[in-house]
Amino acid sequence: MEEIRQDRISSLPDNLIHHILSFIDTKYAVQTSVLSKRWKTTWISLPYLNFTWSGFIEGKDNLNDSSSRSEELIRFIDFVYMVFMFRDDSDIQTLKIYLDWNLWTTPTSDEISRSLNRWIIAAVRRHVTELSINIDYNHELAYELPHQLLNCESLRKLSIFGGTGTKYANIVLPKSISLPQLKQLLLVGVSISFAELTQSLLNRSPLFELLIVVNCDLQSDNQEIDIVDCFSYEHFGEAHFGRYFLWQNHTVVNTIKVPAPNLIAFDCKDFLTQNFPSAADARFSMMLRENKKDESAEIYSKLPAEEKKVYAKRLIKLLQAVPNVVRLSLSSGFLEDSVSYTSTWNI
Repeated sequence: MEEIRQDRISSLPDNLIHHILSFIDTKYAVQTSVLSKRWKTTWISLPYLNFTWSGFIEGKDNLNDSSSRSEELIRFIDFVYMVFMFRDDSDIQTLKIYLDWNLWTTPTSDEISRSLNRWIIAAVRRHVTELSINIDYNHELAYELPHQLLNCESLRKLSIFGGTGTKYANIVLPKSISLPQLKQLLLVGVSISFAELTQSLLNRSPLFELLIVVNCDLQSDNQEIDIVDCFSYEHFGEAHFGRYFLWQNHTVVNTIKVPAPNLIAFDCKDFLTQNFPSAADARFSMMLRENKKDESAEIYSKLPAEEKKVYAKRLIKLLQAVPNVVRLSLSSGFLEDSVSYTSTWNI
């Protein structure tokens, strides 16, 4: 007699099922409603909403022409609206919306911006704690973040992704900003007023712990950019400000200061001289070129003598920035040669 297999997943409580569904696109979470009566309404209280363009069009062909993509985009927008319309009044813990960059060049790009704002506001009203979105970098106009988002009392983590390389998404901040629960902020490929970011945002986020800035255009009228005093911050995380470190004859044209005396962990992917005496854990990735494949002792040995001296000086300044470090990781490409040059020039 054939053994009847027990459906153990369906017997799990809703919170565990929700956790399982949090790892997949919301499209598939909604599709589970056809499995059985038990699953019919499970998704309507799902606190983790993941809307990705790649997940929505997975398995669909003939999307190469703009007309087909526009039609599918309309279906995607309608689907997201449907989820917000039919879900219950329970809180939303996480909202992630990832769109393909090419979608912003379609005739419906304006509709994307309007819809994105509505979805964000709907999530804020459901006390969202984590929000992650990507923004257009081809659009002619700057994207202004909704006032409701940057005045959300429940938001703890905010991630904004823009362009790549030298293509940035121009972000405009609202005049009023208050994020009392914010702990983490991730900015990738965006152009933003750094003064507004630090003075208006970080100063009003007393619980702030982690800032990650990668490949961003930080707008400032001054050559020196000050990151807000982080006296209460335990971690400052990863920083990448390569666009502003412009070198000429070993002189820094633009600098960024990170005054965080209580820092205990720092991951640096650029050059800094700010001291962190309390840092116990540090990781420095100093590369000869943007392409990590170029980083090797052999490549370094072929550099002009003056350029080698510059790298050696930078290395020593990095080490001086963390005098009490316990765990230290350094990229190895030019470490050996840099040390030899510090002895030669008495750096």
